[in-house]
Amino acid sequence: MILNFLKVFTYALFCISALLSPFVFPGEKHKESASAQNNNTTKLKSVIVTIEFIFMCIAFIAGIILINFKFRNLAWVFIIIAIPLLLTYILGAHMSIGIIGNVIRSDHAGKLSADENWAIRTVAYTIFLLDITYKVPSRLLNFAAHITSEAISDLLYITFYVFFLFLYIFFICALLPSPLSVLAKLMVRLNAFFNKKFDIFKIGDYFIGQVSISKINYSLLIKAIDATEDRCTVLRILVGIFSPIFLSVDVSIKTMIMLWTLFSLLVGLTFRLVKIVKHTIGKIIIWIYNLSEYRLVATSFRIALIASLTIAVVHNRYIPLFKEYESSTGVFEFVASAILIPVVLEWINSEKHRQQAK
Repeated sequence: MILNFLKVFTYALFCISALLSPFVFPGEKHKESASAQNNNTTKLKSVIVTIEFIFMCIAFIAGIILINFKFRNLAWVFIIIAIPLLLTYILGAHMSIGIIGNVIRSDHAGKLSADENWAIRTVAYTIFLLDITYKVPSRLLNFAAHITSEAISDLLYITFYVFFLFLYIFFICALLPSPLSVLAKLMVRLNAFFNKKFDIFKIGDYFIGQVSISKINYSLLIKAIDATEDRCTVLRILVGIFSPIFLSVDVSIKTMIMLWTLFSLLVGLTFRLVKIVKHTIGKIIIWIYNLSEYRLVATSFRIALIASLTIAVVHNRYIPLFKEYESSTGVFEFVASAILIPVVLEWINSEKHRQQAK
């Protein structure tokens, strides 16, 4: 199922983003004292906090597994721990939704603040916690699917389905800046390191040079004939006798030269292609590094809305989602088009205004 795939990808991206957040925002928990601290000390503390967080998560997950499989009579301990934690994140998600809404409506450019990134991660984690603990998305979809009234069942099912598609796609797009930013910094540093040590692309230039050096028009037989042209008849007869040998040597030499030329051409062009790809990736990395995260979140909202409705329509055409297929499909596609067309037009219009403002 598309929904399950997006869910797994969203949760994996959330975990990566959460683990990388101390490195992307090393001073977000110590803003007031950051100016008085050494950068290396701050980074070291961030690494220590991240390691402690990872071990804490491992211990917590191990405890859950032990309670579920070995000590089921202690399940109440997990419930006591989970409910306050769940309520905390639900309240945090409620406040975070307002922050995310301000980001979506904002015309600012630049990077998101630590609080705004925290808001996105909090909402994502709340959904993750609700799914892992209580299977909320599956329960809601199953609840809608088992309603006796087919019209109400179709309405609720497609509403929940599109809603969760929207959430997963939105968080995939909104959480991408964190790992992409780290990847961009890593690629920049690796590129600088390798450029200082050696230039691997000189190998490609060497093999390209070998292509122009290789001479395939050399012929031992022709050289022998030219050398004995004005000589005695005996030498010309000897050349005629040994001409098959000369011809065989010529064919062997030319074959080897041709193979070496093709090999040099293959290696040289491969390195040239890699160099072009590297240059293109470099441009993409610079674009990612300078990306306006405000615009990215706002764009993510539009992409998620468009993609969720489009995926639902296409999915329903190939794998029916409705009980009353004809009537429910007609109504849903009408509503989807009524939402999609204004959103796309508004997006195009806002991009035109933004380009004109530049």
